[in-house]
Amino acid sequence: MSVLRSVRLWFVGMDARFGPAMLALLVAIDQLAQVVLVAPWWWLTGSGRKPDPDETISGLLGRHAAWGWRWAKICAWLVDALFYVLTFGFERDHCRTVYLRERFSAQ
Repeated sequence: MSVLRSVRLWFVGMDARFGPAMLALLVAIDQLAQVVLVAPWWWLTGSGRKPDPDETISGLLGRHAAWGWRWAKICAWLVDALFYVLTFGFERDHCRTVYLRERFSAQ
């Protein structure tokens, strides 16, 4: 096997691992951002639920939108529209889907 072919096969394998690794990194950043945004509010006011480090911003918005909070419905609509555009129409109702997936996968 030539060196060029082995290098090419290494890059193909790296390309196959890149997508899942980047998705995991983005989810981790999303979860960290959710805790950073929610924790000060919870700490200062003592109201609401304790921040869950396994919950994403989309899951938080989906949960509050399901409870009927107007601000969450507006934000969830914006996030849903963003994901609809970024996934070329593949993913609809992103926040609700993530909320249900996070809620039922934890049990």
